[in-house]
Amino acid sequence: MSEPLLLSLIQLFAIASKFHIDREKVKKIVELFLENQLSLDDTGAYLKLFEQHLDRHLARNGEMKSPEDGVFSVRESTRMVLLCSNLNEELTQTQKLNVVIVLISLIDSDGYIHPQEMEFLHTVSEVFNLSHDEFHQILKFCSKNHGMEPDFQNVVIISSAPVQKFRHSKHVFSEQVPGYIAIMKLENIGSYHVKYSGRETLTLNGVEMLEDEVYNFPSGGLIKGDGTDPIYYSDIISKFLEDQDREKLTFEASKLVYKFPNGKVGLHELSFTETSGRMVGLMGASGAGKSTLLEVLNGNLKPSKGNIRINGLDLEKDKQKLEGVIGYVPQDDLLIEELSVYQNLFFASKLSFGDKTDSELNGLVEKTLADLGLSEIGHLKVGNPMDKTISGGERKRVNIGLELLRAPGVLFLDEPTSGLSSRDSQSIIELLKELTLM
Repeated sequence: MSEPLLLSLIQLFAIASKFHIDREKVKKIVELFLENQLSLDDTGAYLKLFEQHLDRHLARNGEMKSPEDGVFSVRESTRMVLLCSNLNEELTQTQKLNVVIVLISLIDSDGYIHPQEMEFLHTVSEVFNLSHDEFHQILKFCSKNHGMEPDFQNVVIISSAPVQKFRHSKHVFSEQVPGYIAIMKLENIGSYHVKYSGRETLTLNGVEMLEDEVYNFPSGGLIKGDGTDPIYYSDIISKFLEDQDREKLTFEASKLVYKFPNGKVGLHELSFTETSGRMVGLMGASGAGKSTLLEVLNGNLKPSKGNIRINGLDLEKDKQKLEGVIGYVPQDDLLIEELSVYQNLFFASKLSFGDKTDSELNGLVEKTLADLGLSEIGHLKVGNPMDKTISGGERKRVNIGLELLRAPGVLFLDEPTSGLSSRDSQSIIELLKELTLM
């Protein structure tokens, strides 16, 4: 994010915070936004600037008797709307939504929002192109429930409460969770948001969660606590998707054998059956035949014996009918270094879908970027491993995206975590777990 827009954010949060009683909590809310949503490593200077702006607004408005007495002046409201208009041009839709969440948290001091402040929030949501339903869903989810679980649609509750307590939300029973964890999905944007209420300390991706504060639950996110089992992003996705009717796919390998042209056995006889919605890992020493097995299973190598069937169709005999069903991400990098992340995906989709318009391709690429958590770096040049512009994990995601554009029913990946850090490797595996559920 550019420096002028970052300063606009700081000013916006300072004005919205002037009626918040707990100054330290306000600072923590802003700090977490800067660290988690904007990935800023050094937040100290911006937090100091935030406090300076906050002091200026407090001095200008003097003491107030209670939160109900405080309203924004016409000048402040106009200034805030102008700041939001500037931010609207650069922020992604998910970032805009997160800004609105922070504004609600800062304005909602002690659970009260003045009608004039509510009018301002409505105006901001319109500037950010949030629908009426989206705004009210997030407003309802952000409200302070004082220990009561939010019970409405598009919400998953993780708690020790009895299942019959909930009429609308999905429920996951867990004796280990002290209080409750609530996750909401916004269908149109495709984003997930989480809040926690309880006595113990929980962290989201290693950062402590403040009670009753709402956070973006990013792709690959992880919630942990000392006395609770880890809660993965993919676990939540599966809960939201479990009621959806999706066409099942069956992949069956029967008595496969493969011999190299020199007669050496590459694969001894093996058989297995898997259905859609599963992720299978293949492990073995170097030279054990992992890549050979993948090449046979994806149809690049013809087995010496046996056959492969997908929903009863033979991979060799029914190639035309099965065209596009299998995707394959090789170990080697397939990206064009001089192009941006977006351009790599756009031109790949152009080659795959010659009958689609540029507008349709743009929508497909934007969706793929969002699914892979790459929307924020779409404009960055890919570069090369020696002159890095994006990280190794991001490069691997873009390579996966080249295949996901075609929405294959089966996706094979050869050494997807090779050369990556442990954190990037975990992120890729979490991404693949999520993709099996989509």
